[in-house]
Amino acid sequence: MKKIIIVLIFLIIIVGCQQNIPEEKTTTEMEDITGKHILELEKTACDAADKASTCETKLASLGFITKEDCCKKYQKCC
Repeated sequence: MKKIIIVLIFLIIIVGCQQNIPEEKTTTEMEDITGKHILELEKTACDAADKASTCETKLASLGFITKEDCCKKYQKCC
């Protein structure tokens, strides 16, 4: 009888001390891309290309703003 009580107490302690591990989220939470974000990306790309003198090469490989647009919008890469 004492052995059963000791085993039950031991099991209660083990179960009580277990940590709950949160489940991983299966969905990734991403912000919607808005016009503001696109303008920030364009400006950053134009600034970086202008400073690095890569308006003809790296900027063109990005594919979302041209050298001409950088010149018109941000006065970079002119």
